Amino acid sequence: MSGKADPYCHTSPRSGWGQPAAGLSVELIDPTPGAAVAVWALPHRIAGEGFCLVALRGQGDMSSSKGNVLSIGRMLEVVPPDVLRYLVMRERPQKTIDFDPGLPLLKLVDEMDDAVAGGGDRRAVELSRAAGFGPVGVPFKHLVVVAQAARFDSARTVEILRRTGYPTVDESAVEERMSYARRWLEGFAPEDVRFEVQPRLPEAAATLDDAQREFLGRLAEGLRPALDGDAVHALIYDLAGRHEGVRPGHLFQAIYLALLGKPRGPRAGWFIAVLGPEFCARRFSEASATAANRGAAATGDS
Repeated sequence: MSGKADPYCHTSPRSGWGQPAAGLSVELIDPTPGAAVAVWALPHRIAGEGFCLVALRGQGDMSSSKGNVLSIGRMLEVVPPDVLRYLVMRERPQKTIDFDPGLPLLKLVDEMDDAVAGGGDRRAVELSRAAGFGPVGVPFKHLVVVAQAARFDSARTVEILRRTGYPTVDESAVEERMSYARRWLEGFAPEDVRFEVQPRLPEAAATLDDAQREFLGRLAEGLRPALDGDAVHALIYDLAGRHEGVRPGHLFQAIYLALLGKPRGPRAGWFIAVLGPEFCARRFSEASATAANRGAAATGDS
């Protein structure tokens, strides 16, 4: 890899280590021909102060020999280029940057959003904004969850966001950020962050026991269209508290099994509000009735 790699970054051979190119905001230095980026040199405005090594969290400094290198092209698929520039600009020279492309990357995007909106390191922002980066006004992790709940339908995602506390969100900005969210989910998201709302009652709902089935039935009866996340959260805990001797976590699993087909998912009250209490009430009623019918059939066959 040599020469110009993209509109925002340049690469140079190993001999260029520690020599930021004049006129470039950030120079990406490639340790070996054809390898991915291992070092980001600091901008020419502070040239002479050294460079930053980028280390993958838990794996040490990036090195092609260690096999722990991420290419700049790969990272530009999951975050806007200005965010990567901000990662470097906010740090002091000659400091190793601890980089984690998992959940901490979402926090980095939010930090850049806040900084651009006026709440962060203004100098780092000024040196980083080459691509016209604009804040979305929605936490990236929140957007990741909502986009999955909406099956990455941009109009549906915006509708949910506006209904759940973000009334002025810009649709085009959300759609652009969603493309990064989708690729981050595919490449770097922890397994427990990924989910898919099942269009039909999942087969896993057949494993619900009597306590879970009763809990879902009562939850379905208590859900109302106007309930927000906090109200649903309170309802869930009230109902769970009525099941003496049953762990709340066991009852919470029933919610996720009925909606996702797996025992874990986003925070339940907020998640139900996002999906819509009416939809969830129908699903929970179906899960409760289906589990009861299957249990009765199994008893009759025995």
